[in-house]
Amino acid sequence: YDAEHAYVIMLMKCLPSGLKGLLVASLMAAYMSTISTHVNFGASYVINDLYKRFIYRKASERHTIIFSQIISIVLAVLAGLYAYASESVSTGWFVMFELMSGVGFVVLLRWYWWRISAWSELAAIFSSLGMYLLLNFTPIFADLFAFFGLPAYLLDDYAVRFTLNMLITTIIWVTVTFLTPPEKEEVLIRFFKRIRPAGKWKPIAEKAGVAHG
Repeated sequence: YDAEHAYVIMLMKCLPSGLKGLLVASLMAAYMSTISTHVNFGASYVINDLYKRFIYRKASERHTIIFSQIISIVLAVLAGLYAYASESVSTGWFVMFELMSGVGFVVLLRWYWWRISAWSELAAIFSSLGMYLLLNFTPIFADLFAFFGLPAYLLDDYAVRFTLNMLITTIIWVTVTFLTPPEKEEVLIRFFKRIRPAGKWKPIAEKAGVAHG
């Protein structure tokens, strides 16, 4: 058996009946909390950052709730299909990390740099997804490695794919940041007054009339 089978066998052999039930309940709670978090997180991105912002800005609250429920169901079904096809839990984690490798910097730096906008985040999300598909399902990067005299088997290493995705996606979202307009000034000022973030917020702090170190 692999490590995941060994873990379950060890629990079944070593735990008394009461603790087995408690363990099953805790694992189910952890599983459901993770599922609900990611489904709600994904639905909020689709609704608040894409649908209401760029597609249907005048959506009523009832319309938004119904559409968010539909999106939640779609995401849950897609997650279920992926889980059914997945070989192991660890594989799922590695896929998720690789998919999100290019998004990490923009999610962090949006709190420290006023210039980052919704366009930056969308560029990072779609670029990271596109890079994942190119690295794992097309020969494009293998051909590029061959052109530069590098062995293509390097792409079999998760760390290499992760790093390439992160670097190229970062270049793309930073470029998009400078090519697109920033958030509205009044929105940035209101955000700064409420949060008082650190980092490169000096221009907004001056307009807000707030001292900023």
